[in-house]
Amino acid sequence: VLDRVPGVEGAFVFTGDSGTSFKTSPAVGAVLADWMTDGGNAGFDVTPFRATRFAEGDPWVDPTGYTSMPFQSVSR
Repeated sequence: VLDRVPGVEGAFVFTGDSGTSFKTSPAVGAVLADWMTDGGNAGFDVTPFRATRFAEGDPWVDPTGYTSMPFQSVSR
């Protein structure tokens, strides 16, 4: 979830990222900083990450995420 906190002026939330955050956190930080300071989104569409998507029945599942890949072991 990457969104504003409803009803709390100036509060934002970024939570629920997976173990790959160490790779994506610089980009997410830039998007969030731009959104918080200038109202922009650094050219990135944050709509798929909105908090309301669950209540709307529109959860976003990454089609290229690790769970979509077949399991491969290094021993094979």
